[in-house]
Amino acid sequence: MSEIKPREGFSQKSSYRATPIYPKCALALGATPTTNWNSFTDLGSISAGSVTDLTGATLTGVSIDVASTVADFWEVGTSNWPGLDSKGGSAPDAFVDSVTDDFGGVTGGTLVVTISGLNSSLTYDIYGVTQVNSNPSRQDTLTITGDMTYGPSTILRSTSVSGSFHTFTDVSPDTDGDIVITLSEDVSGFKNPIINGLLINAVPEPSSICLLAAGLLGLLCLRRRK
Repeated sequence: MSEIKPREGFSQKSSYRATPIYPKCALALGATPTTNWNSFTDLGSISAGSVTDLTGATLTGVSIDVASTVADFWEVGTSNWPGLDSKGGSAPDAFVDSVTDDFGGVTGGTLVVTISGLNSSLTYDIYGVTQVNSNPSRQDTLTITGDMTYGPSTILRSTSVSGSFHTFTDVSPDTDGDIVITLSEDVSGFKNPIINGLLINAVPEPSSICLLAAGLLGLLCLRRRK
């Protein structure tokens, strides 16, 4: 069995690599653990050295903290939204039913997810699922803070069930390599925001794309010469 080696392309240390790697990091809230997703069934943290990407490789230096303005976190593990493939919409390929079926939330407050140790020279595409079959008329709001504020993105739960996802592109961390994702419910009175999962993709630098294109062109020319 081959050893899974740490991935450094996601973290601050990646700037010292000749060939950076751009993995996908994902976290799921709910009772059902999902393979290679960083799962939370309560408030808490996954420390640096324990966070993995979707291949199971360790993301060097990256940590995740899930906190709340209140102490009341709850999670549900149920067949809440089966058949992700049939929903259409803008669902990234990485999302699976075991993530979108389960959800977690807080009662009477906001949920705050902090991802630390990111490479501040990279940008990230971030996708979020906030859906539940109950209370379809309610809506959840994601706001992201990095080098600036991104959003807010507000999605009605009834449209989430049809395949709507929160989508943020080219998000830059702050100078410390942190991205803070705040989840709230856009409703007056009692707030009860929920979330199923978050996907964070590191975006390749333009120079890396050019190098890849040049390499492919070189291989094509070599093949023609043969």
